[in-house]
Amino acid sequence: MSGLARRLLVLGALLLLPLTLGGCFLNVFQTGETLPPGHFSWLLGLGGQFIASPSQWAPQLHLRYGVAPDIDLGVSSGLLITPQSGQITPLGLVADVRRQLHHRPDFTLGLGLGALSFSSLLSDISLYLSQPFGVLTPYAAYRASLTLSTAAGLGVIQQLAAGVAIENPNRTPIFLEISWREGQILLGFAARF
Repeated sequence: MSGLARRLLVLGALLLLPLTLGGCFLNVFQTGETLPPGHFSWLLGLGGQFIASPSQWAPQLHLRYGVAPDIDLGVSSGLLITPQSGQITPLGLVADVRRQLHHRPDFTLGLGLGALSFSSLLSDISLYLSQPFGVLTPYAAYRASLTLSTAAGLGVIQQLAAGVAIENPNRTPIFLEISWREGQILLGFAARF
């Protein structure tokens, strides 16, 4: 299979996957940098609301693939677990395309557009800003998601996130993140491979 055919197949799969399930994920776990063409990464994370009662945990999987210089595609999924009740809710799948808009030694700026899903998330737009300092890359992100539910109708959910990606000798970045989403404080930890 040629490189172009493989890229088109991956792109098609990433764009069709969200149509099977809908939902949202709780954490951003992304800096402004995109993957180089042909590179693949996956991230395992645990995020959630630990301060309020009942607490909720969200194990997450984020997949990314570089399709062109400064452009990558991603798919994210996870589960929402409420330990007190034992309830486990699938969060579905969300796909996005991310474009690195600015990359200089002083900072990186990226823009992400989320894909359509049939449950409650219609689309989202994200803005990422990061600043590398040696092995530390602090980042900030803003995400606005357009949602539709039978109970509330059309709405917008906003999320602000701040975190740090820490490079280690194994070249496996570790992400520590805190974010605010609709009045909730969310914490997260992840590793990207």
